[in-house]
Amino acid sequence: MKPRELPLSAQHIPPVPPVILGELPAFPPLSRPTFTWGTRDAACFITDVNRAYEATTKWRKNVFKLPSGAVGKKFTQALTKLYIAWGERGPMEGIALKAAAIMVPLLLQQPNGKSTYRENSVHLQRRLDLWEAGSLSELIDECGTIQQQLKSSHKVMDDSTLAKRFATMIFNNNFKGAMSLVCDKGKGGILSLDESTKKDMQSKHPAPEPISVDALQTGDMPASPHPIFFSAIDSDLIKRCALRTKGGAGVSQQEDVLWQKMTTAFNATSTGLRCCCLSAQTCI
Repeated sequence: MKPRELPLSAQHIPPVPPVILGELPAFPPLSRPTFTWGTRDAACFITDVNRAYEATTKWRKNVFKLPSGAVGKKFTQALTKLYIAWGERGPMEGIALKAAAIMVPLLLQQPNGKSTYRENSVHLQRRLDLWEAGSLSELIDECGTIQQQLKSSHKVMDDSTLAKRFATMIFNNNFKGAMSLVCDKGKGGILSLDESTKKDMQSKHPAPEPISVDALQTGDMPASPHPIFFSAIDSDLIKRCALRTKGGAGVSQQEDVLWQKMTTAFNATSTGLRCCCLSAQTCI
């Protein structure tokens, strides 16, 4: 006689263990902005930097080459100071990188006309004095005036011609030239984040796929690498990498030629910049 089979609903079904998704490690909070910059307190300086960033990111690339000598050294030291503040998580941690991004368009802005090397050095020294005093409003007004002059005097390449030349350079493996073409001959700056821009970006973005649990990290997160992992990265390696760098500048307008000069041309100051990159690389 066969035993009576229990209905499916009455059979014992082992419970399915819950899927435990991984969690990102806790991020340390930003340091409190308890600094002063020249005559400006932290809140005023941060406001000025944010205003300058919103302006400079929409400007056309129009900068002169970093001069040699004491004034170029002083510029490199000023930039190093900001990267150190971020890498060492100092009081300026929350604004240091954004301040570094506005230094080139504000301090190396090429005046309208043909200025000489000596005149550019004088402009840079004067602007560095304003920078260290916290007079960012004066720098924004000066450089904004130059940008307005560019709009009325500089001919912009139309989009179709620019696209054709860009594509030709890419197909010929001239990536540096292609990036420089966009920076130098394009309309300049980034698009405003308005409804029209968001609509255009959404139309170019592919439709999202459903989230698959198999693609997510489960369980414990991998352990952080031991500090010895970064021991192979030293000042000489950063120098070699900088010399091999090719490409156009982003919103900071700090292109490859500028970094090659800053990391090699100013002896101890260049070494200091490379060393501050070492302290920052573990934070990335």
